[in-house]
Amino acid sequence: MLRNGRVLNRAVRKEYRMLTIDERNRFHSAMWSLKRSGVYDEFARMHSLTARIGGAHSGPAFLPWHREYVKR
Repeated sequence: MLRNGRVLNRAVRKEYRMLTIDERNRFHSAMWSLKRSGVYDEFARMHSLTARIGGAHSGPAFLPWHREYVKR
């Protein structure tokens, strides 16, 4: 669910270089908001832990794990 209450049914991933200036500005703003709130650092910590203990970066779980990680 988005902050404005709308439910996001489908996400479209775009190559960064294909984003419009407005889309890039919105992306940068969202990333800075995540960084300021600590959410970004928590996601980085989770990723780092799973990278050290295996599973996320070895074997057949690599793609499904990262697909779910990016969605969240």
